[in-house]
Amino acid sequence: MRFALEHQNPLVAAPVTGAASAPLPATTWSLLTLPSNDVLLWALKPAEEGIGRGVIARVWNLAEAPRSFTLELPPTGIAAAQRATHIETDLGAAALAGGVLGESLARQQLATFRLTPQGGIAMPADTIPPAAIRDLQ
Repeated sequence: MRFALEHQNPLVAAPVTGAASAPLPATTWSLLTLPSNDVLLWALKPAEEGIGRGVIARVWNLAEAPRSFTLELPPTGIAAAQRATHIETDLGAAALAGGVLGESLARQQLATFRLTPQGGIAMPADTIPPAAIRDLQ
């Protein structure tokens, strides 16, 4: 299954650059942290209804036993989290503690979550250079 999904959805990466006065640190920054070696972040993307409806995170427990994990959106944390189907239909609230999502997965289980960052999401389309969008298509 992993090979089929990799073939169907190849990884797309692009360099991100900005001015020295940009709001993100110049050395390193992570949109999401997942401190589990057995739980893979399979997808991280804007919701199908648009970025205003949150960020979708799909995780996959690759272990042969159940695993607990946490998801965090630094630096502000998660304001709300929903368990969702893989077609992004909300199923119900997911457990949050201090802005961190804590869940567990059965062996080889995939799960989808809709995450809303603290302070909401502000990403005007005019901040993304047209050339960067064209390169990703």
